[in-house]
Amino acid sequence: MRDSLKWIVTIFFVISFVFGIVGCKEPEIQVDTSVNYGSIKGKVLYKDIFAIYPPLAYLINALIIKFFNLLNVSALSIMRYCGLISALGIVYYTCKLSKYYLGKFYLIPVGLFLISGFILSPNVFNPFLPYSYGILYGILFILISIDFAINKKYSFAYLFCSLAILCKYEFFLFLIILILRTRKYNLFKNLFI
Repeated sequence: MRDSLKWIVTIFFVISFVFGIVGCKEPEIQVDTSVNYGSIKGKVLYKDIFAIYPPLAYLINALIIKFFNLLNVSALSIMRYCGLISALGIVYYTCKLSKYYLGKFYLIPVGLFLISGFILSPNVFNPFLPYSYGILYGILFILISIDFAINKKYSFAYLFCSLAILCKYEFFLFLIILILRTRKYNLFKNLFI
């Protein structure tokens, strides 16, 4: 597991770094970046700035841009590296969960499928300049939540599920599944009569 996962993450990192340096053509980054800059300048989200997603992804990006702007790093580079780090986390947790559910034999095919479909995709689904960072962060938080639920650490599973909902509302459906799973183990026997 460790050796194949190391190879997958290494290949992913090299391809991601090369693809991230070369750049990709995605005009939608300006929408996310303008919302983040508006938050930094003191505008109120949903009052002064039009945003269609929940606030957590915008606030995470605004805090990261605010911190790295002190080091004079461009916002586009910051956003690319946020996508790279999120994508590394998504690949790691997807490979970890695929080993749990599918076995070691399917680990490398799942990893290569992720790299070919997720990284080398020049459209709006690439992680460097995605259409929405909310979906990228939300998927990462959901995968972390599933990992905690498998290990029966439900308080952390609920925490990361809540963070995912604050990134994208559609992840609310996973909360229902998580509640039903914890109910199966009688963790809420006083709550559910």
